Amino acid sequence: MNIRSMRFAAAAIFVAATSATLRAQCDLQWTATGGVPGASGRIRAATLWDPDGAGPQPVQVVVGGEFSFLCDELASLVAMIDPVTGVCQPLPGITAGARITAVGALDNGDLVIGGFFAINGGNTVHDVARWNGSGWTSLGSGYDADVLLPQPGGELLIAENTLPPASNWVGRVRRWDGSSWTQVAPDVAGRIEAMLALPNGDLVVGGQFLEAGGVPADNVARWDGVAWTPLGAGTGPDLGGAVTSLARLHNGDLVAGGWLESADGQPANRIARWDGAAWSPLGAGVSAPAWPYVESLLVLANGDLLVGGTFDVVDGVPASCVARWNGSWSAVGGGVDRLVDAFVELPNGEVVAVGAFLEAEGAPAKSIARWDGGAWVPYGEPPVSDTPILVTVAAANGDLLIGGEFTTVGGVAANHVARRTSAGWIALGGGVSGSVSGVVRAMAELPNGDVVVGGTMTSAGGVSVSNIALWNGTSWSSLGGGTNGGVTSLAVMSDGALVAGGWFTTAGGVPASYVARWDGSTWSPLGSGPSVPVVSLAARSNGELVAVASFGIYQNELLLWDGGAWSTIASLQTQNVMAIQELPNGDLLFGGALVTVGGAYSPGLVRWHGGNSWSSMQLGANSSVRALDLLPNGDVVAVGNLTIGSSGASVARWDGAAWTPLAGRAYQIYSAAMLASGELAVAGDFSAIGGIVSPYLASLIAPCPATATSFGAGCVGSNGPEEMVVDALPWLGGTWRSRATGMPDLSIVATITGFTQLALPLSVLWSQAGAGCLGHTTADDLRVALPVAGEVSSQIAVPADPALIGAQLHQYALAFEFDAQGALLEVTSTNGVTVTLGRF
Repeated sequence: MNIRSMRFAAAAIFVAATSATLRAQCDLQWTATGGVPGASGRIRAATLWDPDGAGPQPVQVVVGGEFSFLCDELASLVAMIDPVTGVCQPLPGITAGARITAVGALDNGDLVIGGFFAINGGNTVHDVARWNGSGWTSLGSGYDADVLLPQPGGELLIAENTLPPASNWVGRVRRWDGSSWTQVAPDVAGRIEAMLALPNGDLVVGGQFLEAGGVPADNVARWDGVAWTPLGAGTGPDLGGAVTSLARLHNGDLVAGGWLESADGQPANRIARWDGAAWSPLGAGVSAPAWPYVESLLVLANGDLLVGGTFDVVDGVPASCVARWNGSWSAVGGGVDRLVDAFVELPNGEVVAVGAFLEAEGAPAKSIARWDGGAWVPYGEPPVSDTPILVTVAAANGDLLIGGEFTTVGGVAANHVARRTSAGWIALGGGVSGSVSGVVRAMAELPNGDVVVGGTMTSAGGVSVSNIALWNGTSWSSLGGGTNGGVTSLAVMSDGALVAGGWFTTAGGVPASYVARWDGSTWSPLGSGPSVPVVSLAARSNGELVAVASFGIYQNELLLWDGGAWSTIASLQTQNVMAIQELPNGDLLFGGALVTVGGAYSPGLVRWHGGNSWSSMQLGANSSVRALDLLPNGDVVAVGNLTIGSSGASVARWDGAAWTPLAGRAYQIYSAAMLASGELAVAGDFSAIGGIVSPYLASLIAPCPATATSFGAGCVGSNGPEEMVVDALPWLGGTWRSRATGMPDLSIVATITGFTQLALPLSVLWSQAGAGCLGHTTADDLRVALPVAGEVSSQIAVPADPALIGAQLHQYALAFEFDAQGALLEVTSTNGVTVTLGRF
């Protein structure tokens, strides 16, 4: 019997006044699970800049290069960093382009950049631009500016290098006076890579050239305002002695660094000093097994010289790409692992280095790091894991299980498998290991909470295993000897048994052709099994099993096991089908690099209705689906490389009629898991997704989640404590499922749902009421059922009306226990639960 009077309309009226605000507040949000220690690409230039001059804002470090994000913030090619707090701020407006090669701060407060880029949505390439406080503006028509040199009075010198048709490089120095450009000196026959202004106003340039203004000059020359003059014999004898950096020591000597092997005919390993009359080597210079050179020089406030480039030894002293000269050479901590392009000294004496490196002091620090006087420190938060995450599974208790190639997660040592709880990341014992990388490629949680992992592992927590292992919460064990080949997929059947698929032909020593069943104690084959390896498995609610068997990258079979025999659903001439998802009505979705299946043109994703009935899922051309899941309201979420209309997406939802992108294109997403809490976790090999920086793992969160909390106490009946639990939260458009446990065997149970919470003693209504038993809510909805094995389940369809967001309902179960003759013996009740309606 079912008496219905649920007044969802009343709830809608109750919250309608705030529904528009709630809808806006409830838009889905991507949240990061980690960051990036540094930048996504090379940083070529850096400078100090004070945004408000004498104002309260601290001096900032401005960097430019070839990156799309920096220390956890999206930033296109240029950004600034607070060197004290480490907070990064994009400088927006660079809408296209390849790189920023130079940055500079003028003494009038202007910030300027040079490189190859477009600004403010335009298509025009502007090689020099100025920041006006909110956006970038061009400096006149702009020139190719590989080097910037700020001058007194807000003026700017640039080095412009052009390559005329059918000619050699031409280097040219130009001056911006605030309103127009003028050429400063005659052309240099080659490239200018560095410029240095002397105290008397003369200009020294270095680069790759053999003459300046017609005057012979090997790679370095001086302009005195009238003519070019060489500095001795230069750094020749030819273009191989290119100068890429210049600095002036406190005693007035000049230092040149680059590719030079000699200066004034004397050996000089990539660095030399000019004392005003002659060149001399700076000690034994720098060296490395292959291609050493000096790219950056900085004279510190104390007079020391910092040298950066690609080298591992200076004057016989080990030094990794960074070294210090103060009359003798020394290393600067553990240095960095690759090229250093530039340095800036902070007001407190610390130094920031930028370049194309990946590590500093042996720890991740991509392209930027700070020397604090004792060690190199990265900017930005470390990623959640040290390598891509390959598989995610939503645990029944709300935790997230992950597997892959990683060895650390959230700062915790975790070999290839980990669990995220409400308290943080934990390892599963000693994890698993093997001789093949990418150890964990499949995971499943059994009904009792045990976790099974599959892949190519040979050890789990020190226990010998063969490609599959079980974690029982405290220890690892082998599953009956495992398999003789890799495990690619796992599925838990409706009866609780585990099925493994992969590249094996035996399981537990028993012949099993690419698929085997584990019943908790032994392995058994599923009939004769597929004839080729299995790449995907999915268990159906009706007890059937679906498998994808691969004959090769372009030939697959979709197979169905009905418990007694295998049958073929379809044979496909396509790349691997990587995802299978059962819909609530029993239809199946198959995702991969599909094009036409069963006569239906359906790039990336197709729907099977059974038999020979197929339909398209309306993704655009060239779509490829890697993983599928169901959202709380039953919508489908697909991840991969998707095309929706004319746009690309990496995550999208299907509401039964149309696709909605949830994130633009990310690099590679391998897995998705919908958690009961309303969090969609996606994992793979990406650095940013949905407008946030979050390498390898990110979460799409519902800001207005469905929730359930218990209140009051349940009675103790003839079957023990009586309890109301929520099995599925009340999401708009979904189904709220609850269950009363401990119900008396001979009883009628009423599940009561209402809008008003009560604490009504049942003894007021029935003399047979148990002591202390309460009614917990008004009976706005009442459903009556007989218990089965002491349990009664209830489900309520929640309308998809946004006006219901945040509405609260209360529920409990009332048990009327009878004797064999039908006489009422006792009336008892469960605890109450309060649920809040949410939207995903």
